[in-house]
Amino acid sequence: MNNLYQRKIALRKKVKTRIASLSEASRFRQSEAVFGKLEQMQEFREARSIMLFWSFGREIFTHDFVKKSYMSKQVLLPVIDGADLLIKPFNGIENMKPEPHFGILEPQGEPISNAQPDIIVLPGLAFDANCNRLGRGRAFYDKLLNSMNKNAVLMGVGFNEQIVDAVPVDNHDYQLDMVIIPEKTYKRQ
Repeated sequence: MNNLYQRKIALRKKVKTRIASLSEASRFRQSEAVFGKLEQMQEFREARSIMLFWSFGREIFTHDFVKKSYMSKQVLLPVIDGADLLIKPFNGIENMKPEPHFGILEPQGEPISNAQPDIIVLPGLAFDANCNRLGRGRAFYDKLLNSMNKNAVLMGVGFNEQIVDAVPVDNHDYQLDMVIIPEKTYKRQ
């Protein structure tokens, strides 16, 4: 195993411990603060189509924001398909069903083969001030982004505890345009 891979494993473990220490109330408060900030951004107000994600476990809570955004925008959600992510439109909570592996609710219906959202909001385990993102290690989003709108604004969202000094990256890792946490919004220079 190379050094970069080992550093990523160690950082994932460290940040998972930080997130696990947060109370449910703190996670909910921080989630509201992040999506309140996102909602006020010009990029969001002007976007017609936005790709979000349906949170699970201890991730930043997205469910309310997905449902609210759906009232005024096309909302797209990724769904796991083997080693890849497919994009499906969100058409209301009543059209969601749990997927078999992790039990994450997913929109039903046909995937969109050429989804071109204006904004792509990504989860992550860790972020840094240079807008680098550390995911869970399966490269789902890195592979997906290769086929998406290159002009889409890439936004990472997370808790204050997910900011680290430096995320170890290689040439396959995407740098985001911005990272939004309750305390601060980082923009790529």
